[in-house]
Amino acid sequence: LGNAPGRIPPPARLRFCPHCAGEERRCYGEAYWHRLHQLPGVEVCLDHQTRLQESEVPAQGKPRLYRFISAEEAISRQPPSASFRTHHKLWMSLAQESAWLLTHPSLALRPEETRERYKAALTWRGLASPGGITVYHQKLAQQLKAHYPPGFLQRLRCDFETEHLGNWLRRLLNRPDAVFHPLYHLLLMNFLGFTVEEFIALPTRYCPFGEGPWPCLNPVCKNYRQPVIQTVDVAYTKAGHPRGTFACACGFTYFRTGPDKMPGDKFQRNSRVKAYGAVWENALREMWADQAYSLPQIARRLGVGKTAATYQAARLSLPDMPGRRARDFARLRKPPRLSQEAKEAARQAKQAHYRAEWLAALDADAGIGVTQFISRHKRVYTWLRRNDREWLQGRLPER
Repeated sequence: LGNAPGRIPPPARLRFCPHCAGEERRCYGEAYWHRLHQLPGVEVCLDHQTRLQESEVPAQGKPRLYRFISAEEAISRQPPSASFRTHHKLWMSLAQESAWLLTHPSLALRPEETRERYKAALTWRGLASPGGITVYHQKLAQQLKAHYPPGFLQRLRCDFETEHLGNWLRRLLNRPDAVFHPLYHLLLMNFLGFTVEEFIALPTRYCPFGEGPWPCLNPVCKNYRQPVIQTVDVAYTKAGHPRGTFACACGFTYFRTGPDKMPGDKFQRNSRVKAYGAVWENALREMWADQAYSLPQIARRLGVGKTAATYQAARLSLPDMPGRRARDFARLRKPPRLSQEAKEAARQAKQAHYRAEWLAALDADAGIGVTQFISRHKRVYTWLRRNDREWLQGRLPER
């Protein structure tokens, strides 16, 4: 259980709930000890939401270690304690999670799988790099301590120094083979927003876009918004954000930047389209030729903007649409690609133009300083320095 290496001591004395003791005496004729009430971190009765009271029976120590002391013998008939008002929800949460663990004795979590789940959850919260490769320990420690009220962690003996490299939070995430006290796990899971039952259901690998399949977002596809895409290619941007590439059988391929935070995020196309596909392009051709459709109607039906629809029509060499200026349509057409010979000829012509302009400047502004000359002809100097430096070196003004 991690009790031996942990710094969390068990309760000094056996504890009880007066409400429970009274009910048990009425039902069974005597009170009995509860396992849940003896666990570290459990300060409140889960059934009656009242503070637990200590008996006179020591939980540790040799004098009474082998002596049987019944609850009926030890628990005095005293009035019930008051409700636990301070941090009530947190104390109740710890009691509920501890009770759940006691009712699942066959639960076995491998330490390395638990660690992978932690890293996946931290990545979702922005507290680890994509895939959980690097945990932002400083940021995590600060947010976890801010999550709990002042004095709460001290009462549980779970407080730590944020800058200390050997605090329990760092060791819990960095040492998958070590065993830690269950209370440490409960505190971290509570901070991440999971119960134990929800946590063990998490995937052990980081899925920034959730588990597949994923929907096709082509509005004219028969499988629109249906989960038909089985695989996703995940890459990462320079800023560290995951970017998924989703390709449907209809040919529609789109990018999406993650990670997803809500279930409905998978239906939002928040990045550009890589390929529209034959189904989308055929729909564009049909609506473009139909005079009943205006450009805004075509764009809405295809799920794009007017500029994107016009650009794709120009790319497909569709005729100019009546009612639109021809120059606007021609502006979006891609110019024909030049051959290597044509590119080289254009480069040489540009080089000759800048050389001639530089030589003319040398004749016109002879006798001025180098710095002033370069400042006056900075555009020509910059181009030649980047593209024709060897020719330029021998044709600088004299100092």
